Amino acid sequence: PSKGAGAIVYPLTHVWYEHAQETGVDLRASGGAGMGVHFVENGRAKVTLEGGLSYTVERGDEDTRYPNLFLSPIVKWQINPKTSFSTTGVGHFNARTSGDIRVNNETDLNIQFTPLIGLQQALLVAFDRKPVAGYGRTNVQFQVNVAFSLTRGQVP
Repeated sequence: PSKGAGAIVYPLTHVWYEHAQETGVDLRASGGAGMGVHFVENGRAKVTLEGGLSYTVERGDEDTRYPNLFLSPIVKWQINPKTSFSTTGVGHFNARTSGDIRVNNETDLNIQFTPLIGLQQALLVAFDRKPVAGYGRTNVQFQVNVAFSLTRGQVP
């Protein structure tokens, strides 16, 4: 998308994979299509909203399949040439079961050491309104990841 004036609208595909034993889900995968809008994009900030339709397959204590809607606000901020901050939220809304909502938020601090190697510190918070029986609604994780770029671009 071009930088500067006006919102940029673009098509997108959505693929999501999750394996989370702490939530009772052996596998959760969804895929679909939608649209995204860059509301702000300049040298330091990017604000985006993505959304669409997808189909989800869950394997765990019970196997389920259902269509859902997804909505994802994304904010990225370039603090300096080697450090960036981002927060990405994703809401999944089950189209078959009223009130079955999952919301994930990932907040990252990314530090680029070289054009090829960087460090990502991430706080992940997941909320599931109707979790698998026996598991809690909220899951919090902190991760530290080493990221590699094969294109000498910004890491990650």
